[in-house]
Amino acid sequence: YSNMAHQEWKTKFDDQFCDLDDPWNLEIVSNVEQESGWLKMQRKGMARFECSTCSNKWTSVNGGAIFRYRLPPSQNERRGNVKLFLGGQKCKNCDNVFETANWEDSDVERVITELLNKVQQKFYGEIDVPITSATAENRYIPADMSAPHQTNLCQLCEQGVCQYSQQNDIDSIASDLEHFRL
Repeated sequence: YSNMAHQEWKTKFDDQFCDLDDPWNLEIVSNVEQESGWLKMQRKGMARFECSTCSNKWTSVNGGAIFRYRLPPSQNERRGNVKLFLGGQKCKNCDNVFETANWEDSDVERVITELLNKVQQKFYGEIDVPITSATAENRYIPADMSAPHQTNLCQLCEQGVCQYSQQNDIDSIASDLEHFRL
């Protein structure tokens, strides 16, 4: 399951990054490491999960992807590196291990296109790279996914890097400040 999900990322990455002047490599990593000299991009998308213990299945719009990327200067051949961490989620019934996120194809394509745009701007001086219409059409996620974010089941929350919980913190601080002014 996870290898198929990972292969999807690698295939879409290779398809989009193959036209750059330098070779680029995508490595899917199992932890979020803070390394100096790497740029960071974080995105959310729709992901499906399946519990390896009880076979419970669920979908979340808070599938988290953290990219770290760099193009080290080199005298001969430069090679770009991208490390991708896909945040897992725990089953609410079993709550034991973080299950692998299986992202929707359209969201994989969207975030890789956004990463490519950042790489082209940062390392190749390209400005305002057009987003393909296929990607733009899939920018909005339909369906009612308004269930509260369960921070105890989110791997990115556990590691202190979840955008969703950070936004909740900002909202609650803003709310506290509103009351404070009275």
